[in-house]
Amino acid sequence: AGEITWIEADYERAKLIKGLDLQALDREFEKEVTMIAGLMSLLDRLERDNCKTVLMTAGPKQVAQLVANKYSFDYYFGSDYEVMDGMFTENIINHMGSAGKMDCLNNICRELNLGFEDCIAVGDSLSDLDLFNNVGFSIALNPSKGIEKYASVTVITENILDISKHITTYFELQDV
Repeated sequence: AGEITWIEADYERAKLIKGLDLQALDREFEKEVTMIAGLMSLLDRLERDNCKTVLMTAGPKQVAQLVANKYSFDYYFGSDYEVMDGMFTENIINHMGSAGKMDCLNNICRELNLGFEDCIAVGDSLSDLDLFNNVGFSIALNPSKGIEKYASVTVITENILDISKHITTYFELQDV
């Protein structure tokens, strides 16, 4: 009792950012949001290893774009939150969700000529279940309740570099 789904939570969150100025989001993002430690190092390492990185979130694509630009993700996707006159409304035009994440993965795999088994998903919520069930390897990173049983491994950490050994092991096993 009293629990809401992650989709309902996203729509409630959209109401909370109603009136937020998109330019203020750009200016204030780094002051207000703390990313997990080690993210830049991990992404640099993956780039050196010729891995493509994709940020997918059920949250606003406008936020995904900020993060992707700052940390040099190769691709980013998010829910299409409505912006009018430079301000967020409380409307979500197109919610990414689990199916949307799979559509994005399918399009990227087609573009890069990869199979799902060539991909690793790192996620934390129920919106990542379809990814976890379809990719070659999945990591539940600081997951919400219940998600860990669907992932290949679960990592609880304050530094995302702690997932590196799992990524390395997976790729080494693929080369055998």
